[in-house]
Amino acid sequence: MLTYIDITDLRVIAPIGVMARERLIGNEFLISIRLYYDAAEAMRSDNITSAINYAEVVDIVKNVLSAEMMLIEHAAARILEAIKKYFPKVTSGKLSICKVHPPISAPTPRVSFSIEW
Repeated sequence: MLTYIDITDLRVIAPIGVMARERLIGNEFLISIRLYYDAAEAMRSDNITSAINYAEVVDIVKNVLSAEMMLIEHAAARILEAIKKYFPKVTSGKLSICKVHPPISAPTPRVSFSIEW
C-alpha cells in the first residue's frame, strides 16, 4: 500500500528572483508537495504524532522561502533538505515550485521547477 499526503498550490510571497527588485518586493509562488510515508500507524491510532503533520510542512516551506534566494531550483533543494531533516518518516516525494507571472519577455501564467526523490 502506498500512502502519502498532498499539499497543493500553497500560495507564498517570497523574496526569490534573479533581479534585485524581485528579492526586494517578492514574487508570488505556488508550491505543491507530495510526501510518501508509511501511514499505517496513523490510520490505526488516529494520533497526529504517527502522521506527517501537514501544518508543520507548510510552516517549514514558509520559513525556508522567507530567505532571499535567486533561483527556484535552490529554493526547492532547501525545502527538500528541511523536509528530510524534520520528517525522517518521509521515504520519497515530489515538490514543485511555480513562479506566478514571472518577469520575462513573453507573457506566461507561470514557470515551474519540480524535483522527485
